[in-house]
Amino acid sequence: MRQLQYLVAIVDAGSMTRAAECLNITPASLSLQMKQLEDSVGARLFLRHSRGVTATDKGAVFFEHAQDILQRVADLERMIVDGGLAAPKTLRVGAVPAVTRMLGIEAISAAAQTLKGTTLLLSEGWSFELLEQLAARTLDFVIAYDLKPDNDIDVVTFFDDEFMFICHPARYPAGQPLKLSEAMASDLVFYGRNSVSWRAVQDTTTAQAIPLPGYMEVQSIAVWRGLLCRGLGTTIAPFASVRNEVLRGELAAHRLVDAPICRSICMAAHHETLALGREIGFVDLISDLMEKIKPAFSIAEGLAD
Repeated sequence: MRQLQYLVAIVDAGSMTRAAECLNITPASLSLQMKQLEDSVGARLFLRHSRGVTATDKGAVFFEHAQDILQRVADLERMIVDGGLAAPKTLRVGAVPAVTRMLGIEAISAAAQTLKGTTLLLSEGWSFELLEQLAARTLDFVIAYDLKPDNDIDVVTFFDDEFMFICHPARYPAGQPLKLSEAMASDLVFYGRNSVSWRAVQDTTTAQAIPLPGYMEVQSIAVWRGLLCRGLGTTIAPFASVRNEVLRGELAAHRLVDAPICRSICMAAHHETLALGREIGFVDLISDLMEKIKPAFSIAEGLAD
């Protein structure tokens, strides 16, 4: 069963390395498991190339059957347990970087202790990658922005997060609102083109017919945060993702008064998984965490904790 799960993860990710990261194992271990599977079935299931891996014709057929088998086993496990719901041994949760940053590793770790007998595995990725893994059932829950219900996938919405202009306090007076055009004229830094911040800004500037000037793009949250805290760049990002730095005075947050940008933080899961999550208290656990970091704003008084 583990090898079937691994195969599905590899095909979905298109890369041994990415699949290993999602599964929380080493690429070498994953490669060995797939070699054993190929030896067992007597067929080559993957083609390895410079861009990653793709399934062979036999591998594609194996992939389809593996998905079906995993789903049937999951259904059987639920059916034979009294009441139809059993606490899982492992919950696999994927979240976008902004969400893992705003929740905080300490809070997630502490909250996970309340899930008696259940291990919480948290992985990070872009929305489209996480949703693909959710569809393939290699993830149980996805927490990201602006998720939509689809077929057998349900969505829980927590709150609308306001995106703000973030900079070093010396750059602009604290609490001073800015126009979007003013923000766009600064030396913006974004955490990758797949980030929710970059996509939200692109959508808003297009709708407002405001030119999107040159900007810096980095692929490391640590570098991104370091540039901001040293005054070497500015950004537009969810307030909750830099809440701690703002409260410590390391960064300043400014509201965009003429073109506010808001995105809903949501959690998605298959119907039966969400029902299970409610039964064992996982949904309430995440809801409580979200409520604690939900920002409160006062237009008259500026930014409030």
